[in-house]
Amino acid sequence: MADKNDKTRDVDVREKWPNEALDFTPWLAEHLSLLGEALGLKLIKVRTEAPVGGPPYYCDILARETNKDVLVAIENQLEWTDFSHLAQTLVYSAGLKARIAIWVATEFRYESAEVLDWLNRWTSDEIEYYGVKVSITKTGGSFDKPSFRKVVWPGGWSKAETLSQVPGVQPEVQVYHDFFQPLTIEILRTGLADSSPQYFDYTGRIFPSRFDRDCGYAVSFWKNRAWVSLHVRTWDSIERNNRIFEELEATKSEIEESFNAEMVWHRHPSYSFFTISLARDGSIQDPPEKREENRAWMLDLLPKFKEVFDPRLERLLSQASS
Repeated sequence: MADKNDKTRDVDVREKWPNEALDFTPWLAEHLSLLGEALGLKLIKVRTEAPVGGPPYYCDILARETNKDVLVAIENQLEWTDFSHLAQTLVYSAGLKARIAIWVATEFRYESAEVLDWLNRWTSDEIEYYGVKVSITKTGGSFDKPSFRKVVWPGGWSKAETLSQVPGVQPEVQVYHDFFQPLTIEILRTGLADSSPQYFDYTGRIFPSRFDRDCGYAVSFWKNRAWVSLHVRTWDSIERNNRIFEELEATKSEIEESFNAEMVWHRHPSYSFFTISLARDGSIQDPPEKREENRAWMLDLLPKFKEVFDPRLERLLSQASS
């Protein structure tokens, strides 16, 4: 007899893939057959984070459709579709000379689907645009196989899969915004950062370094931990990124002694970036007093990160450029 707790239910995809870039994109790159199955395509990975011209343009996944022997540009968005990701889908597919463009998202706005449908109607028959919804269910405590559903495809558009009204901010997004907004205001007020933060997704913020806007200091929540990190991304060269990481790692004991703590050194070779972080137990779902404690911890650590890493970052980025 089945346990009553084993019923199947829809869950937020971020339960399985908390971070779009670090969790979902690598997973999808290794499971393109599931996406291809839903679209009637035979997809194989060429590479992730494929450069398109100069920074900051990088396509999430560059694939190949083997039946037609054409390139495929895949843009991921674990949120409602928006204009930014629509533009990225078009820029990446054009820049990579991809004959097929696939936009994967959790929900499609009507207007987003309408653009893809219009492109399919008015471009060459050799160019194809797809809009695909990703979702996942859980049975008991285990994730089921993810589901991909066509929203837009050449010659078709499932309007029932789209919304005609722009939805409000999702509750899980709003709670992160409410947490980071006071922190951002304080950082800008005290001059710890020269400009507003960038979003790597709604679960964190990165304050660009004054030496290079593609590098900076990040605050985030991930896997029930609160994080403060140095985030270095060179975009155009994995080799250069590795060299900077190795130079810093050579003084690891000195750096960790400055913080009086063991740090998390994490290199992401496929994405030409690395992080050096401190973490503590913490979740956006914590009670208000615990969230406030984590915000204060982040604010206390950020000046120390700048003090320790700014001189090193300035020197190493200068050396890397020359």
